[in-house]
Amino acid sequence: GQNFLIKRGSKVKRTGFYAARSVEANDMSAATEIAMASFRADLKDIVVNDESDPPALKVEEICEVYYFQDEMALEDRVVPTKGYLWDDEKEEESGMIENPWHGSWLTLWESIKEKDAHIHTMVIHFTNALYPVAILFMFLFLLFGSASFHQTYFYIMVLATLSTPISYVTGIFDWKRRYQGAMKPIFISKIRYGP
Repeated sequence: GQNFLIKRGSKVKRTGFYAARSVEANDMSAATEIAMASFRADLKDIVVNDESDPPALKVEEICEVYYFQDEMALEDRVVPTKGYLWDDEKEEESGMIENPWHGSWLTLWESIKEKDAHIHTMVIHFTNALYPVAILFMFLFLLFGSASFHQTYFYIMVLATLSTPISYVTGIFDWKRRYQGAMKPIFISKIRYGP
């Protein structure tokens, strides 16, 4: 959550929060809707934003888990599945809204890091997609005998093989960054049964 004006007693403070929720749902969009509804219900009595300056809720990550936990690891934070992990609160001053793009390249880099582009997810799916395409070209070569199909098969296999170490390295970094290297049951299953 970002840009929340929270009223506590006689003071109003602008803040944000991280929170995790474990919910049962048929699909990812239903899970997101259930979690968002629970946040709105929890916070409706203390949030005092007006329509011209609304708060923002966004989903950082959705994970399929096979057991409910008391807390979840998200980037460098341990986030509770009940309650909220609030940001450092700032007293609200009239007319003083911080511009997120103001400042140096470091500010821009921090903004990009907040977006959290899932590099490992992109790399592993790219690599995994190359192998079936390569096999398709091998079948085309066997059916039609054209050397270009065989060459295409060869180059796709070389590209897939060279990109495999990158996908493993990004997976290790992602695992250490998101889960602090904890060996959770889902990772044991991935290691045991993965390709």
